[in-house]
Amino acid sequence: MNSLSVSSKPLMFSLVSLIFIIFCVNPITAQNIGWDQSAQHFLITSLTLPKISSVSDAGFIETLIHDTDLPANVSMNGITIDKINRRILAVVHSIDPEQHPFDALASYDLRSRQRLFLSPLTDDAVE
Repeated sequence: MNSLSVSSKPLMFSLVSLIFIIFCVNPITAQNIGWDQSAQHFLITSLTLPKISSVSDAGFIETLIHDTDLPANVSMNGITIDKINRRILAVVHSIDPEQHPFDALASYDLRSRQRLFLSPLTDDAVE
């Protein structure tokens, strides 16, 4: 057991309880990870593709969402899972500096895997 001091109260933790997850799957370069409690799967986003994949505890990877309606050269930089409404909120970002900037917030239904909305995040002062 190791001990950390926070204020004057010691915080105890065990290194045995730590879990490491390493993703080495081509062409997925994991950008972000979330936990889908109801499906008991991890959800990961790709650094280079507009997709969200599901990773089971056995290590099986399945493409959950691949949004081909998004502009070219975008990735999903961050996700969070809305447990109550069973949906994913994803930050979409243009990864090509030569392309017109594109940033948006997208929502996908976890049951149907369909996009619920796409809300562009623009700065009108820049344009």
